[in-house]
Amino acid sequence: MQEIEEELDRNPGNLQKAGYSPVWTSGLGYPGEIPEDIKEFICPEVEQGNYLVGQLSSIFWLKGVEFLNELIRDPGHKLQDEIYSIQLEDGRRWFFIVEILFDQGMIPWRYMNRISFEIESLDKALTEFPVGQSLATKDQTPPQITTSVQSYQTESLFPFFRSPIPPQIHAAKLNWNRNQGKFVEEIENLLGNIVRGKKLYRGVTQKALVSLMALFCPVHSSSYADNEFGPGIYTSPSLQAAMTYCIPGSALLVFEDPQNLSRHTLRGGEWDTVVRFWTGLQVGDLATRVPPNWRGVDILEGAISRGETGRGGGRVEGDDTQVVGVSFRSFSSLASALRMVIWVS
Repeated sequence: MQEIEEELDRNPGNLQKAGYSPVWTSGLGYPGEIPEDIKEFICPEVEQGNYLVGQLSSIFWLKGVEFLNELIRDPGHKLQDEIYSIQLEDGRRWFFIVEILFDQGMIPWRYMNRISFEIESLDKALTEFPVGQSLATKDQTPPQITTSVQSYQTESLFPFFRSPIPPQIHAAKLNWNRNQGKFVEEIENLLGNIVRGKKLYRGVTQKALVSLMALFCPVHSSSYADNEFGPGIYTSPSLQAAMTYCIPGSALLVFEDPQNLSRHTLRGGEWDTVVRFWTGLQVGDLATRVPPNWRGVDILEGAISRGETGRGGGRVEGDDTQVVGVSFRSFSSLASALRMVIWVS
């Protein structure tokens, strides 16, 4: 129970007293018979991880942003009290749902501003590059995309794309599956042998995807673990890790891991120094603790952090790896290595 409370602002046991529906959590389960709509989300991957499954209104209350529930209660707004699954390993990842809903026009800008002022753990810059309001729709999948993998001229999907994005890429769309294990299998089946080398994955909002294809450079966002190694293009060789960002209204980018770049793996004290600095924590004697390869490397590799057990614990190295392009050369190489885009509907 303590580990779960560590990642939330409020105790899940108090939800019903506050007038909200209970949630299911890994380890604690559900208080009573599990509703069918929550059962659909529970699979071995979720049971063995640190997950929470419940209604959006309950998640907002647990994270201390219950003022967003005004949008659910007001029939003048389109926001629905749907069931979501969120991973609690990284306290910032729940906000990816909010960014998706904002991109879809479900959450007005004034509420985003209020979140930035009331939640200290989030960066004040909440959005990526602004793009036209015409893109604020629930699903921005190009109409020619089907559930079968096909090769497309990139220009037909992204009229404003720029090189070094390849002029031709594979693409498909996939309906979101509440069962994470089955969803991973569906994605792997789609990929087939399209990428022959090692794969890297990155999940983004569909709105951010449009900007990224126009200028393949770091995008500032407060919901990702995208600040742990500083500014860069964040990817992971773990499809399971990337799945954290695959919900309706998102897209999955699949790259072939470029092998022509200089790399450095952050471990132990180096990892701790870098993560602490870029997440705003105090680092003593910083000048002598910067990794020696920091200035010349193209790719930084290392663990994605997880919360340390015990109240007040910091971030420690988790099981999944992040591969981060941190040089202009790496941005170009990763852009050239894009092989497929999967839109999640």
